[in-house]
Order: sequence, then structure tokens, then C-alpha cells
Amino acid sequence: MHYITHGYALGIHKMRRDVGRLTFGYFTYSDKIGITILVGGDGDSELTPITVWDCHKMTLVQFAEEVEAKTKRVKENKDVSYKQRTAAANFLPPYLYKYYAYLIQYVNVHLGIAIPGIAQKDQIGHYCILDVGALGFQKCFRTFFANAHTFGLTCVGAVQRVPLVVDGEIKIQSLVSLTNTGDHRFGDAAIFLPMMKVLQGYLGDPKGFDLTTVKEAVHWRERLA
Repeated sequence: MHYITHGYALGIHKMRRDVGRLTFGYFTYSDKIGITILVGGDGDSELTPITVWDCHKMTLVQFAEEVEAKTKRVKENKDVSYKQRTAAANFLPPYLYKYYAYLIQYVNVHLGIAIPGIAQKDQIGHYCILDVGALGFQKCFRTFFANAHTFGLTCVGAVQRVPLVVDGEIKIQSLVSLTNTGDHRFGDAAIFLPMMKVLQGYLGDPKGFDLTTVKEAVHWRERLA
């Protein structure tokens, strides 16, 4: 899971021109990139959300350590920001909580406003990755979480051992299903091309893949810096 998610982080950085938020219907470019990961473990009945920022600057080992540390804090009930975000779910009925969560997250995520005691800044990333394989699913299609306000979402299925033809021979290989969903308000499917090219190369050959071979989509503000 860490390996796949790190590949997405590297790929999203390549398409950073189109990474941002839609604030009142208008695109706002973001200088830093966040990925929200819903991770699971053995015996978990639900996924734990954590957010890591600028993962593309980390090595795979650094990224894995960051994810593990944040996941541990949430599961041990030591993550203050997570407890603040989810506290209302303890007393509001579901049909009211969904509207409450949408409003709070819109103000917090799109406007970048921290709400004391309820929501700290930078708690939701721009892209969401769900480890549905931890729940036993091999494949899953998920529509967007309305209150997450992300521009893309990926479901990562459980690892399967299947027979495949490799160099003319039938061999048992590990196979993982990745189901991607993108928000077309940010643009057509072409904006995801740099990310998909990085994924193809990185997952195929993580040690030998050269990131510089993938053309970047750079925002004009970065070009002027």
C-alpha cells in the first residue's frame, strides 16, 4: 500500500498545475500537495483517515514511517485534530451530520480557515486513496466523498495471486486492482496523464524508473518564481 500511494504522490506532483481547490466555483492553485489516505489493518472493520503533505519530497521509507506514525496516533486516540473533526458524529444523527460536515469542511478546506475546537488547517488533502483491500475487497468503485472536496480518488484492492503469461510462460503473479475517479470540474482526463505515466513507470520498475522522463504540468506562478 505504501509503495502504491507513494507512486501516486510522485505522479500528482507531476500534474501540480491542476492541483488545488474549487472555491465558490473557481479554481485556486495550491503551493503544497496533500494526500488523504484511508488505511486499514488486520481485523479492522473500518478505515482510518490520515493526511500527509508533500509526499513527493519523501523517500519511500520516510513516507511509510510518516503514514505508520500518523495511523498509530489516530488509532490510539492521540490525534487531537482527528478527534475534533469527528466529535460531532458522537451526538448528531447521521442525516444532520452530513450537512454539518459538508459546511465545516467547505470553510476549513476551501477557504483555509481553522475553526477553533472543531477543525485545524490542512487536515484534508487534494487526493484521496482508500485501502479497500484491508476490508477484503478485491475491487471497488467509490464516488467522491462530498465533504472531502478532493479532485481525485483511488480505491486500492486486495493483492491477488493469479496466473499470468510472462515472457511466453504461465507464472503466478501478484495483481492489485486500482480504480480511479476524477473530478471533471478541474479539467478533462488529459490533466491526469502525467500522474498515470509516473504510476506506470514507477510501479513497473521503482528502482530504475527515471521521473525526469515524464513531462510536468507546471503552474505559471511556479514559472515566475
